[in-house]
Amino acid sequence: TDTFRLSTYAFFDRQAYISNSDTSKFKYRIFYRVRTDDQVLNQQLTQYAYAESYGITTDFSNNPNIQVRTITGVRRLYIDEPALTAQEPENTLNNRLELNLKLFKNAISSNTFYEVGSGLETRREFTYLQVPAGQGVYTWTDYNGNGIKELNEFEIAPFPDLAQYIRVFTPSNEFIKVFSNQFSQITNIRPSNVWKNAKGWKKLINRFAAQSAVRIDAKTSTEDMANAYNPFSSRVDDPELITFNSSVRNTLFFNRNDPKFGLDFNNQQTANRALLSNGFEARFNRFNNFRLRWNFTDKLTFNVETRQGVRGNQAEAINNRDFTFDYVDLEPAFVYQPNAAFRFSLLYRRKNKVNRPEFGTERLTGNDIGVDLKYNVLSKGSLQFRFNFIDLSYNAAENTPLAFEMLEGLRSGRNLTWGISWQRTLANNMQLNLNYDGRRSPGVSTVHTGGVQVRAFF
Repeated sequence: TDTFRLSTYAFFDRQAYISNSDTSKFKYRIFYRVRTDDQVLNQQLTQYAYAESYGITTDFSNNPNIQVRTITGVRRLYIDEPALTAQEPENTLNNRLELNLKLFKNAISSNTFYEVGSGLETRREFTYLQVPAGQGVYTWTDYNGNGIKELNEFEIAPFPDLAQYIRVFTPSNEFIKVFSNQFSQITNIRPSNVWKNAKGWKKLINRFAAQSAVRIDAKTSTEDMANAYNPFSSRVDDPELITFNSSVRNTLFFNRNDPKFGLDFNNQQTANRALLSNGFEARFNRFNNFRLRWNFTDKLTFNVETRQGVRGNQAEAINNRDFTFDYVDLEPAFVYQPNAAFRFSLLYRRKNKVNRPEFGTERLTGNDIGVDLKYNVLSKGSLQFRFNFIDLSYNAAENTPLAFEMLEGLRSGRNLTWGISWQRTLANNMQLNLNYDGRRSPGVSTVHTGGVQVRAFF
């Protein structure tokens, strides 16, 4: 018809490279790549962007104990027709390192990934869209009672029936030059792989194991390359930080595979920061966690878990969302399992949360007592029942984001939560799940939530 739709586009991508044989112990490839992009202008496909990339990749992976891969590349983008795109010309750099190690009969194993680069980052706007209950992530609480859905009134939903909104991001036309780095590493230490049948102090060391997992993804506007490409120099409150996601977990195990008794100590830190059109928003959570497992008999088990940490939120983009509170949890549990079909658990949780003085005087104390029963029928299905009595005491107004975070979606006073789930195998490849959950809080009507799910396995 000689008529193009406005969504019509075309691109051409060409690449040439020089490399050595795939059977070489040390492999390399030198490449040069060109890409052109076309869109419709005046009913003609018109080239609006031209990009060229070049670099080198290396691969040293024949040794099963040491494997190294690298990529170094440069990309230059030219804009030929500004009327067709808001993208600006840019030069970007990408360097990547992958390192896998297995040492001392795999007693120490490590996987490392590190990548640095540069480019442009767009500021983002976001809105919340309502979806059917249970299919969203966020809940809306009208804190000020004006009936308007404001950005500071949305929280992550603690219960499925409250999950009625999703967050939708929209990129803006404002771009910022950024320098990025990504780092991830998982390290495992297992002395028992070396001293399997050792005695004396070596036998004691064999009971220990350790694991460390680190993942950092940061983009910053600083032009100090030593900081821009150092994944450990970024802090969530750094004003030059554009986006940031971090997760660090270090765990020390004792008697990890022992059927009778085991301990583990865990230190974990998570943080994230996002650049929005009207400022930034950041969250963090840092805590130490201790777990004990003790099987008195083959039928009775005692578990206890403690957690001490600090959780906070910083929001330049949204008012009334700055807080940092310390918390302590104690969670003992008795589990009685006379056979493979039946399990009964008696649970308790004691929690204390205190907002730091520079942010306020809010304080919460709580006690949570619960029971959990589960009955399994081999090859047919399972039935589970749970009930919790939760008594909370909170010393401040409950219509704030901090109160929602501390109370975990409940209300000050005596709360009840319960649930029943039934899973039934209908045939070799069919499974039926029925779920019912309820809760009751002071001053709030009882909430009942039910669901049905059918799965087919092929």
